[in-house]
Amino acid sequence: ALDHAGVNIGVQNHCNNCVGSAVGIMHLIEKYDPKHVSAVYDPAHCGLDGEPAVMGLDIVWSHLSLVNLKSAFRQRVNGPDEPEAQYQIVWSTCHHAIYSWSNLVKALSDRGYEGDICLPAEYTSPAGMAMGDDCIRYLTEDIAYLRGLLGSDV
Repeated sequence: ALDHAGVNIGVQNHCNNCVGSAVGIMHLIEKYDPKHVSAVYDPAHCGLDGEPAVMGLDIVWSHLSLVNLKSAFRQRVNGPDEPEAQYQIVWSTCHHAIYSWSNLVKALSDRGYEGDICLPAEYTSPAGMAMGDDCIRYLTEDIAYLRGLLGSDV
């Protein structure tokens, strides 16, 4: 049915209680032909779960169909005198990512990646998740940085 429809099912990793790592995604999809079931690699989610970005790229490489470039980090939300640290995820711009965009883009180039790169435009604002026009300022910053890394005017 997938061949007939010309469809590929892309499975993305996601942090927390989901399959957060590239190794988890590959365990889920490795038995399928990559033309039918592929990996949508999101290094921000891998980083939040402690998996290095370039290592994750190598893990999903055989099934890679799309790369999401977005940025996140964990920020402590309680004081140092608390018995246990508590953290929240902050979605930010390229300059505050839990992984290096430049190292990942270089790794993609070194491996001859010719697929698509998606900028999901997920950002945290003081009111929560930034939505609509609130994302433009952050997305413009990410696009400019990515263009510089790619050495193009795309």
